[in-house]
Amino acid sequence: MGPLGRSVPRIPPLGRGDARGAAVAYRQAVDSGHPEWAPLAAFNLGTLLVESGLPEAAQTAYRVAIDAAHPSWSPPATFNLGCLLDDLGAPRAAIDALGRAVETGDWELRTKAAFRRAETLVRVGDADRAVADYEITITSGDAEWAPVAALQLGKALVAQSRFYEAASAFQKAVDSHHPEWSPRAAWYLGNLLSEQGDIESATLAYRIASGARDEDGPLTASTPEPSPAKRRRFSIRRRHVS
Repeated sequence: MGPLGRSVPRIPPLGRGDARGAAVAYRQAVDSGHPEWAPLAAFNLGTLLVESGLPEAAQTAYRVAIDAAHPSWSPPATFNLGCLLDDLGAPRAAIDALGRAVETGDWELRTKAAFRRAETLVRVGDADRAVADYEITITSGDAEWAPVAALQLGKALVAQSRFYEAASAFQKAVDSHHPEWSPRAAWYLGNLLSEQGDIESATLAYRIASGARDEDGPLTASTPEPSPAKRRRFSIRRRHVS
């Protein structure tokens, strides 16, 4: 019996492609025990099972990839497992898995894992640890993730009444000139400055934020927060190696 058991879970149709055939092939590669291909196949099988709506089976596949301790495939499997556990409503287990991804992944994976763990920590009320994780992502300098991490860090600091530090975090996001996160950070910065009585600076911040909503005119503190343009994707897709 291989590490995933004898049978391949039934996979509903996904449209194009033979999902069940792919699952069988991945399972066979996993059961081969090959030091290079088995961990990759387990990772890909886990991702395929998530896409097929079989999260429990996906967890098993990801754990096989993790247990292989392969330097290329175990860290992303750990990250995807953490994301999956979080989506399934198991934040504490997700935080643990994402923490291992932060520790073992390369800089790109570490950047994403730290951000995802920070978001989860905020939801469970552990703001102090969330702040540290947001700072990991900001320090990475990643053009996509650092700006949103700065925005979210500012929001977490406001919740802790650390207003000066929050303003600095929002300003970092504004200065990134990211088309989505900079205007939203400017909106939050404007609100914070307005509440602190700095109306002139708040007005400047709202003018920056209004650039994302020209059809609505200038933003004020009563204007709803600019909506995100897209949903952030966390989990890593299947990998193909030639």
